[in-house]
Amino acid sequence: MSATARFLLAVLWAIVIPGAAAAATLHVGGQPVDFIRWAPADPDLLYGFLKPDDRRLDRLRELGEDLVDLVSRDDLTFHADGRITRDTTFIRQFLTAEGVNSYGNMSFWAESFGQVTTVTQARTLLADGRSIPVDPGTVQLTPDSDDDIFTDLFEVVLPMSGLEPGAMAVVRYTVDIPPGARVVPYSWIIRPQAFVPQENVQVTVRWDEGMDPPVVRSGHPDVPCRETAARTITCQGRHLPTFPSDDSVNYADVMPAVVVAEPVTWAELGQGYARLIQGAFSGEAAVRAKLDTLLAGARTDDDKLARLYDFVARQVRYVGLELGHGGQVPRPTATTLDRRFGDCKDKTALFLHLARLAGFKAYPVLTSTSRESVARMAVPAQSYFNHVVACVRLNEGREQCADLTASDAAFWDSRLTLDGAIRLDLKPGVTGPSRFKRIQPRFRRKIDIRVILHPDGTVTEDQAIQFLGRSAISVRAALGNSNQEDLKRSMLRYFHRNVSDSTDPTFSLQGLSSAGFPVMLHYDVRFKNAYDPRTQNRFNDTESYLIQDLNLAESANRHFDYVFDGLDYRSDISYRLPDGLLARHTGPALDFTGPFGSLTRTYELADRRVVVKTRLNLPPQVVPVGRVPEFNDFLDALKQSASMWFGYRAVGQGR
Repeated sequence: MSATARFLLAVLWAIVIPGAAAAATLHVGGQPVDFIRWAPADPDLLYGFLKPDDRRLDRLRELGEDLVDLVSRDDLTFHADGRITRDTTFIRQFLTAEGVNSYGNMSFWAESFGQVTTVTQARTLLADGRSIPVDPGTVQLTPDSDDDIFTDLFEVVLPMSGLEPGAMAVVRYTVDIPPGARVVPYSWIIRPQAFVPQENVQVTVRWDEGMDPPVVRSGHPDVPCRETAARTITCQGRHLPTFPSDDSVNYADVMPAVVVAEPVTWAELGQGYARLIQGAFSGEAAVRAKLDTLLAGARTDDDKLARLYDFVARQVRYVGLELGHGGQVPRPTATTLDRRFGDCKDKTALFLHLARLAGFKAYPVLTSTSRESVARMAVPAQSYFNHVVACVRLNEGREQCADLTASDAAFWDSRLTLDGAIRLDLKPGVTGPSRFKRIQPRFRRKIDIRVILHPDGTVTEDQAIQFLGRSAISVRAALGNSNQEDLKRSMLRYFHRNVSDSTDPTFSLQGLSSAGFPVMLHYDVRFKNAYDPRTQNRFNDTESYLIQDLNLAESANRHFDYVFDGLDYRSDISYRLPDGLLARHTGPALDFTGPFGSLTRTYELADRRVVVKTRLNLPPQVVPVGRVPEFNDFLDALKQSASMWFGYRAVGQGR
């Protein structure tokens, strides 16, 4: 970096850290908001100092960028009294009208429990020197709540005024986190690279004298961290390009991060959370009474565990009241038992309490539904995890784990929802995270189709499609609460998309309420004028469901390895010819093993009957990004195997 650039960057940092004005209460919808304060200062922000070189902006436009983040800065301070303060500065320049229209609302997230966020800058800077502040009356708060999940987290949306191509949006806010706001060691994951180019990124961490220094790790090679002053670590990068995007990628595993955490070991982190789970055990008399009822007549350990799981997973409904410390601390098991609802940690604690009273060696496991890479977990930090499940060590030495929120699965199948996920066992002797092993391919289907060829050229089919294992769990989760009309629309759409839109089949669906069993979809189909027995001597058919599964297996990844979850497809298709016709020969049998899996097909002939059996096995695997085109070519080659045929002749006709 040149001396001039260093000077300008130093000026930049000075400019964007003004002194705050007196804080005022923010009103949203006419109501005061006590966890967000409004205290914009009037600094002399100079558009010319912030604006990148024209050649740089032209280059960004040539790359198709609609906006650029000029400054993304976070300053964290760990105080001796246990407080943590975080100051964030964000400056974005809009390059095009599309950027203004699509991204003209700036936003950040704020906690309403135990924290105070103070907005100290919210304004638009224009090239002509004008500075237009955000009207606090336009600020909106949106709760971060999915169905049945309620949290203290709110998105604070700032509609920026006066935006036009070339304008800059400036937002700065400070978060004050008191010691009582957290019950687990503090950690924070910062993404220095984003789906927008970043010109200047900086994370600065300070701590008071006499404190153990926090752990700061950068996973981005262009954002190194170093000591820049006494009790100060700075991670800084410049000109970071837009982070590449792929459809088939887990961004929590591949997007580099800077992690800041209070210093603990994995063992200390795990033991601390295990104590929170153990501390939730309560009301032993009521829990034991329920246990006796659940296990009445149970003879085997497998039966006992299945009963406990069925009760907690299905009769204790999922409701996530992640409010206050409830986002981290499980509620008393007696409360969850009485309410018959709870989130993952509440349900897991209740299952563990029941299981331990029943004599099982059961323990909690922290996990993540969005991570599979242990290597990306740079430091011991609670922030990596978003889920907790239960595991049981059985007498035979085997382990059985269960996701108590997987109400669409049986006890022995709920483990499938965790395949490949990160885990941290909350028991003595564990020194770090590992992964759940993959048990079986995620996509498993068994197809049985009975085809009848009629003398008038009509073909009728009885199609039975079994969804197995995790596929069955997914179907139950997607369709289990659908009414009959919604099911009909879904089933017809599925058939029209994958088989034919020339006819409407009748259908039936079984197993939506039978966890642990396949979900069975039946179609009865009639195709008129499907063949002409008078002029044809060969019947051609296509395994459309095989093509569909192979299409779903393809990846468009151009930047990242493809984590393929595996595919197990099996089909038995039988054809019955009408009286007067005999099967005479078939298409070729297949026995193919390639670099990513195998496919076999056999034909069986018996007078008026032909049976075609197809077996496709694509195991779970990581496909290096450089081999993704080869993987897709392999799948395309397999699609050619979806075509089947057999010949026939009239009775008495020569061979």
